[in-house]
Amino acid sequence: MELPIFSSSIAIVLSAAISVVASLIMVTASLCTKQYKDHLAKMAILMLIGDIIFFIPKVVAGQSFEKSETFCRTAAFFIEFGGNSAFFWAPAFAHALYSVAKNERIDILQKNFVYYLLFAVAFPLPYALYAAIFCSIDYNRETEQCFHISINGVFDYQYAFVAIVPFFIASVPTIFYYVKASRHLRKYIRGAAYYKDILTLFLYPAILLVCWTPILTVSILWSIGYKPATELFIIFEALANLQGLFDALAYGSSKKFFKKCLKSVNCRKRKIQPRKKTPITDSLRATLKRKAIGVRASTGASSRYSTSSDRYALM
Repeated sequence: MELPIFSSSIAIVLSAAISVVASLIMVTASLCTKQYKDHLAKMAILMLIGDIIFFIPKVVAGQSFEKSETFCRTAAFFIEFGGNSAFFWAPAFAHALYSVAKNERIDILQKNFVYYLLFAVAFPLPYALYAAIFCSIDYNRETEQCFHISINGVFDYQYAFVAIVPFFIASVPTIFYYVKASRHLRKYIRGAAYYKDILTLFLYPAILLVCWTPILTVSILWSIGYKPATELFIIFEALANLQGLFDALAYGSSKKFFKKCLKSVNCRKRKIQPRKKTPITDSLRATLKRKAIGVRASTGASSRYSTSSDRYALM
């Protein structure tokens, strides 16, 4: 049985394109305004980059043009890497939420950042390589679609390994650290100076769970023999493809982000705008210049006179 890897549905392709544009805008704005110095911003930017890597192949492969098996496997590599990277940032944010709530220090992120980076960036690479090299992927020239070969009535272990297992790797620790963090958040969340940062740490894992739980639930049901309606697949996959948009909104809607953007824009305007000269300031400047010249001239003359009188006195 041929299962299309990339959907050509307008709703699915359009939702992926919206996520790409939104994520690109946020990453570009962050880099231009140098909002990558604190570790929370670094985590958010890297997650948005994962969204971009994940959704661009979906947009490209969803178009109608002649492809090849090499194209399909290359696209599968980037989709698997970008998607799992965005997935695995969710438990990293959940653990960061728990760490900050427990230690009451936002700078604790600096200590754990390397571990988050290894988990969310390095760990997805083996999955991406497996999907590109070992998965049953082929190309149908008639339908111009990349597809995965699945046997009816047989559990699809390849699909489970590259799609379902990463979701559980991401969701189980996320829920676990949510529960642990909730015990600490009740004590002081409203009085914390970094309340907005804690809220940001809370949002990203929640976005993952909301966007991906429906589509992966129906996918699991489909793999065990239950076949939901096609419309349900389209709706839930479109929701999953909007993860990049929601991630970008969560990052870009913070007051801290807007303040830095406005500050950067105002600084650039001041550098670009020339100083305005008015007739009043020009005449005032000329008057002050004449007075300064007169003072220097009188000072020089008096010093010469005093020097001559001293010389005569010594004689």
